[in-house]
Amino acid sequence: MPSWILVADAGRARLFSATGRHAPLEEVDGFVNPEARVPARALERDRPMLTQQSATGGSTALGSRSDTAEQAARTFAGEICSYLDRGRNEGAYDDLVVIAPPKFLGYLRSAVKPRVNRMVSRSIAKDLTQAAPDAIRDAFRDW
Repeated sequence: MPSWILVADAGRARLFSATGRHAPLEEVDGFVNPEARVPARALERDRPMLTQQSATGGSTALGSRSDTAEQAARTFAGEICSYLDRGRNEGAYDDLVVIAPPKFLGYLRSAVKPRVNRMVSRSIAKDLTQAAPDAIRDAFRDW
C-alpha cells in the first residue's frame, strides 16, 4: 500500500503518493485556500466593529486581519484533515508523512483525528510547498 506525503502551508497543500522507500513521488491531489491569497485590504473591508475603551478613551477593534487569516488557516487545515480521514477510511494509504511550516503544522495537529494521527510516521516543520518532488523526497530521505 502506498504512503502519502502531505506538503502544506496556509495557502496551498500538495498530496503525493509513493509506493516504496525509493520510489518517485507522484502528485495525486492539490488544495488551495483562496482566503490565504486575499490581500489584507480586502479582508479589512469587513472590519470588526470598534468598541470604546473607558480607561484610555481610545477605541480598539474586536478582531483583526490576523484573526481572520488564522481562522482561514485553521479551516483549511480542517478540510485537509477531513480529506486525509476519507483516504484512511478507503484504505488509500498505510503511512503518512506531513511537511508544513511550524505554525500550520500545529493547526494540522489540532485538526487531525486520532485514527489519522496514528498513520503519521513523520512530521517535518518546514515549508516545501513550492519545492520539486525530488527536494521533498530529500527532506525525509532516511524515512
